[in-house]
Amino acid sequence: MVSNVLGTDILEKRFGRVHPKILFQSPLERVSLMITKNGKVVAYNIVTFEETLYFPKIHAEILSGKSIGKTLRKHNLDVERVEKCMFRYDFPKKLQDIFGSHNCSGFVKYVELLTTLNDKYQLKYATIVEIYSPHIDFIPVKSNKGLVGVVRSILGGHFRGNHD
Repeated sequence: MVSNVLGTDILEKRFGRVHPKILFQSPLERVSLMITKNGKVVAYNIVTFEETLYFPKIHAEILSGKSIGKTLRKHNLDVERVEKCMFRYDFPKKLQDIFGSHNCSGFVKYVELLTTLNDKYQLKYATIVEIYSPHIDFIPVKSNKGLVGVVRSILGGHFRGNHD
């Protein structure tokens, strides 16, 4: 599914204003929480930055802790969100603790965030594994089982690894 509605837009429609809390970041990677104004965690994101060299100042602004989609929009860049797959995921203990819900699951979306350079060239700015709070439901869609397996593998490695 292709859309110009960002993950942040979905969260803000449901919970009001949200902001990122960065847990880990490098020039090529970011792990963050999306938090409501009253401190409730509503999403956990694993971002891999892809084609960032074309927007060094904007990328630096994002690396300073800013919201990715909102920052791209602020600079008048077209943003397209391509949802590659979505599935329900049984949360490991770490995610249960983060979301404050035990013995739960939630939806995961694997997304490509595209933007346009010089009104001509579409670039993949980032890929994002979005893990949503168990309080957020989506209508399930049929997803490519191979890609779901790849994303599950990413999640397994991430939550066994040393990321915050």
